[in-house]
This record gives sequence, structure tokens and C-alpha cells, in this order.
Amino acid sequence: MSKDVKAFSNRRCIVEIAYFTHAEDGNTEILTRKIAGQLNLPTNRIMPKKTYPISYEALVERAKDEHEHSIFPEASINHEISDDVLILGTPIWFGELPNVVKRFLKEQLVAPRVIYPFCTNEGSGLGNSINELKAIFPDTEIKLGLAVQGSKVNKADQAVANWLEQLNLI
Repeated sequence: MSKDVKAFSNRRCIVEIAYFTHAEDGNTEILTRKIAGQLNLPTNRIMPKKTYPISYEALVERAKDEHEHSIFPEASINHEISDDVLILGTPIWFGELPNVVKRFLKEQLVAPRVIYPFCTNEGSGLGNSINELKAIFPDTEIKLGLAVQGSKVNKADQAVANWLEQLNLI
């Protein structure tokens, strides 16, 4: 167990990993598994009510439609996020959090005290996600995020370890 996770555990805090991926074994899910493995924590997938297409072209078309027309699809998770520590994983679409993630986060009953964000992208890095998280959770401490290019996610073990070490999580 990591240093901070141990410290959080000693204070009876809940530390969890929640993530959104549009496809089983997608880039964000792969990155989530790497982080969860390093921290020895379970994961909790944010599931949209209406699944996203597997085809990249169809996915981009739907995501673009949601983005351009301010469509915020419903999603659920096995349990509500805690008010303690959230390690949040998501792809970045059009330089932002996917609308399904935004809606999910806005519908939470409580805000986490701390969020450790990580994402996959194809060139936009964290995009505007940090500002979006601060807008959704203005009283939450948003820690340094990790951005991994989707095409490099399979080789991101060292980047994950470096990020977790920099945050004193391992």
C-alpha cells in the first residue's frame, strides 16, 4: 500500500479509483489497471446508460455531437464516490472531459476532498480537464494530473510510477 494511501487509511479515509472508458480494454482502462496495480486498489468503472460505439469513427461522431449540442448522457457506477480521495481516470475528448463524465461528477451527492486526475488523449494532454474539475468541485484540492497519449498507454509503466512517486502515493 502506498504512503498516502496508508496515511489516508490511518485517518479512516476512503481512497478509490473511478474511471470512464468507452470500450472494454480501451486505453483509459489499460492505464487505470496500471495505476490500480501500483496502488493495490480496486477500480470502479463509470458506465454510461447508452454504451458508446466501438468503432473509432462512430465514437468520434457521437462524442462530437454530444460536445457540439451540449448533450450530457447519464451514467452510473457501482457506488457513489466518497467524500475523501478520488483517483479519476478519463479520456480527453475535444480538449475536455467527456460530457458523460461531467454529468456523472455533477450528480454526485458529495465532493471528494482530493482528486488525483489522470487521462488518455491523442495530443491534447490534460486539455481543460483541471479547470473543469475545479468548476465542478470548487472546494476540492485537485492534484497534479497524469496525461498519457493513447497510442503509448501500453508502455506507460514508468510514467505511472513517476507520477505516483511525485505525488508521494508510492
